[in-house]
Amino acid sequence: MRRGLIIFPLALRAASPVRADDPAVTNLYPGVPTEILVTAGRATMAVDPMIRMREGRPTYHCVTTARSSKVFSTIYEINDRVESFLDTLHLHSV
Repeated sequence: MRRGLIIFPLALRAASPVRADDPAVTNLYPGVPTEILVTAGRATMAVDPMIRMREGRPTYHCVTTARSSKVFSTIYEINDRVESFLDTLHLHSV
């Protein structure tokens, strides 16, 4: 039987306070009175299940997207994607 050392890439798996398989999704509404319920679009935030090393710290990789609805896009189109890395110990950006 051969024995050896298995080397994994610089990525760790750990329990995350946010479930990676369950992204947070919410509807976006324009800043108008609540009597006018027009959905302006949808925003989603997801966390990669892999904890990655960045600047020597273990981090969560978060991806947030926002897209305007078809109707609202005729007035003002939103198509944004923001990627961020959060320190797993102190939950601040890296």
